[in-house]
Amino acid sequence: MKKNILLSILVLSAFFKGYTQNKYPVNTLSVSAGPSFPVGHYAGKNLEDEKAGLAGPGEQINISFEHKLNKTIGIATVLYGTRNPVNTTSIEKQLDGEKFIDGFALTTGPGQPIPDAAYITYPNWKMDKKSWLSATLLAGPSIDIPFNTATNNFSFTAKAMIGVMYASSPKLQGKSNTDTVIAQITQNSASAFGFSYLLGAGIQYNKCKHISIHAGIDYLAAPRVTFKDATASFAVLKYPGSLNMAGSYSSITTTAKQPVAIMNLTIGIGIKL
Repeated sequence: MKKNILLSILVLSAFFKGYTQNKYPVNTLSVSAGPSFPVGHYAGKNLEDEKAGLAGPGEQINISFEHKLNKTIGIATVLYGTRNPVNTTSIEKQLDGEKFIDGFALTTGPGQPIPDAAYITYPNWKMDKKSWLSATLLAGPSIDIPFNTATNNFSFTAKAMIGVMYASSPKLQGKSNTDTVIAQITQNSASAFGFSYLLGAGIQYNKCKHISIHAGIDYLAAPRVTFKDATASFAVLKYPGSLNMAGSYSSITTTAKQPVAIMNLTIGIGIKL
């Protein structure tokens, strides 16, 4: 019995000694940042397209934690924050040429065609600069494949994740000012959650045992974020400051469904724990 116990202790000691010699950091905490480029409908500039997000290039930052199951495969979680300014220049150009119905000149009854004389344009639009904001929490598998197993300095990395995105739409406000008319367009800010996913790939340089530097590209998308009670309004003040001053106002409240898709370029540092 004593010999069996002694033999078991020796075997376990040899096992743990070998495991300790081959042990590598199994957890990595990383911080990355870089530019963010909207794509698809999210970057659309056509005001007549209800899915157009009018989002422009911005920036992003993300924090990730990866747990290695072995030297190649791991499980990772990522918290992403992005900001994408609204393309106000595109909005201003389109509004400058847009034909609005002139409520002061409209005299036709219900169901009657609107004559050309009832349309009016408002020039010199200026939009306030606002941005789309989003925060996304994702989790999924990751891989780390060394280019050279002997040195293990450089490796290819990839990840595929799913999660949830919290998105906040920008509060838009723009004005057209002339000597005789002031026109104003507003749209309220709204926020909502949506299912999201991420596909990413990159290169990692292991500077030493506990520090790595990485760069890559991530495709982050939320196919449909539904904003409830999205309200847009249009107001006109004619002959401001005069005795003949007149005004008109109209608004609409609806449910807006916005697809979000972003290509993020990332560069950062990881600390292996």
